[in-house]
Amino acid sequence: MTLEVTSDPLFPENLGTWTIAGGAARRSRRRPDLRLDVQALGAAYLGGFSFRELAAVERVEEAVRGGIARADALFATPAAPWCPEIF
Repeated sequence: MTLEVTSDPLFPENLGTWTIAGGAARRSRRRPDLRLDVQALGAAYLGGFSFRELAAVERVEEAVRGGIARADALFATPAAPWCPEIF
Protein backbone atom coordinates (compact mmCIF):
# COMPACT_ATOMS: atom_id res chain seq x y z
CA MET A 1 0.00 0.00 0.00
CA THR A 2 1.41 3.39 -0.98
CA LEU A 3 -0.02 6.65 0.34
CA GLU A 4 0.72 10.21 -0.70
CA VAL A 5 0.40 12.61 2.23
CA THR A 6 -0.54 15.93 0.65
CA SER A 7 -0.85 18.17 3.72
CA ASP A 8 0.43 18.27 7.27
CA PRO A 9 0.32 21.75 8.83
CA LEU A 10 2.46 20.79 11.84
CA PHE A 11 5.12 18.53 10.31
CA PRO A 12 5.83 19.33 6.64
CA GLU A 13 8.49 16.59 6.60
CA ASN A 14 5.58 14.10 6.54
CA LEU A 15 4.59 15.27 3.06
CA GLY A 16 5.37 12.88 0.27
CA THR A 17 4.83 9.30 -0.74
CA TRP A 18 5.06 6.47 1.78
CA THR A 19 4.90 2.72 1.20
CA ILE A 20 3.60 0.52 4.00
CA ALA A 21 5.08 -2.98 3.97
CA GLY A 22 6.42 -5.44 6.51
CA GLY A 23 4.97 -3.50 9.43
CA ALA A 24 6.76 -0.25 8.55
CA ALA A 25 6.19 2.90 6.51
CA ARG A 26 9.07 4.13 4.37
CA ARG A 27 9.50 6.94 1.88
CA SER A 28 8.85 5.75 -1.62
CA ARG A 29 8.92 6.69 -5.28
CA ARG A 30 6.07 4.31 -6.10
CA ARG A 31 2.84 5.58 -7.57
CA PRO A 32 0.42 6.17 -4.66
CA ASP A 33 -2.71 4.09 -4.22
CA LEU A 34 -4.33 6.95 -2.27
CA ARG A 35 -3.82 10.68 -1.77
CA LEU A 36 -4.89 12.23 1.53
CA ASP A 37 -3.94 14.73 4.19
CA VAL A 38 -2.51 13.73 7.55
CA GLN A 39 -5.82 14.39 9.35
CA ALA A 40 -7.63 11.85 7.14
CA LEU A 41 -4.80 9.36 7.65
CA GLY A 42 -5.06 9.80 11.42
CA ALA A 43 -8.83 9.32 11.37
CA ALA A 44 -8.47 6.04 9.48
CA TYR A 45 -5.47 4.88 11.53
CA LEU A 46 -7.33 5.37 14.81
CA GLY A 47 -10.30 3.40 13.45
CA GLY A 48 -12.93 6.13 13.60
CA PHE A 49 -13.55 6.17 9.85
CA SER A 50 -12.85 3.88 6.94
CA PHE A 51 -11.06 5.10 3.83
CA ARG A 52 -14.30 4.45 1.93
CA GLU A 53 -16.16 6.81 4.28
CA LEU A 54 -13.43 9.43 3.97
CA ALA A 55 -13.47 9.16 0.17
CA ALA A 56 -17.25 9.68 0.16
CA VAL A 57 -16.73 13.12 1.75
CA GLU A 58 -13.74 13.87 -0.51
CA ARG A 59 -11.06 13.57 2.18
CA VAL A 60 -9.29 10.72 0.32
CA GLU A 61 -8.57 10.42 -3.40
CA GLU A 62 -8.19 6.96 -4.90
CA ALA A 63 -5.21 7.19 -7.28
CA VAL A 64 -5.23 3.52 -8.31
CA ARG A 65 -8.36 1.44 -8.80
CA GLY A 66 -8.94 -0.72 -5.72
CA GLY A 67 -6.71 1.43 -3.52
CA ILE A 68 -9.49 2.29 -1.09
CA ALA A 69 -10.48 -1.34 -0.63
CA ARG A 70 -6.84 -2.36 -0.05
CA ALA A 71 -6.34 0.45 2.46
CA ASP A 72 -9.52 -0.48 4.33
CA ALA A 73 -8.34 -4.10 4.51
CA LEU A 74 -4.87 -3.06 5.75
CA PHE A 75 -6.15 -0.66 8.42
CA ALA A 76 -9.19 -2.72 9.50
CA THR A 77 -9.79 -3.06 13.22
CA PRO A 78 -12.50 -5.09 14.96
CA ALA A 79 -13.08 -2.50 17.68
CA ALA A 80 -14.29 1.07 17.25
CA PRO A 81 -12.39 3.80 19.10
CA TRP A 82 -13.78 4.48 22.56
CA CYS A 83 -12.90 6.94 25.28
CA PRO A 84 -14.12 5.93 28.75
CA GLU A 85 -13.64 9.45 30.17
CA ILE A 86 -16.51 11.92 30.23
CA PHE A 87 -15.32 15.42 29.49
